Amino acid sequence: MTAIILVAGVARRLAPLTDATHKALLPVGGRPILARMLDALAWAGVRRAALVGGHCADQVRALAGERVGRMAIDYVVNPEYTRGSVLSLYAARQYLREPALVMDADVLFPREFLRGCWPPLRRARSCSTAASPTPARRSSSTRAATA
Repeated sequence: MTAIILVAGVARRLAPLTDATHKALLPVGGRPILARMLDALAWAGVRRAALVGGHCADQVRALAGERVGRMAIDYVVNPEYTRGSVLSLYAARQYLREPALVMDADVLFPREFLRGCWPPLRRARSCSTAASPTPARRSSSTRAATA
């Protein structure tokens, strides 16, 4: 199972914080957002993460290294990263030959979310019933509003 993490963009709205640092490397609660994401993916049983880089790619590589726990880290360079995320995904298209989880690198989430949003991750790692998230049930009013 592979996760494709889009970690290439410049994040101009966060300037000057992101002029020389990628936004996914900014600390939240004392830890970089990307470090939290990689730890959560490894915890959930993801075997490979492909990081698509551009802006500050050397700093991203320095943080992520070659593996996190049992999860291998691959790198893809998107030289066109200033033109949008879809080109980063295109640069990583080789990883889409099998099911993959595509994520933006600047999103915070509880690690349990991974097993709740993608069924293969629920099977990849056994867990206690108390820690297992259950799928959200939509109320009849929500179903009616979206139908």
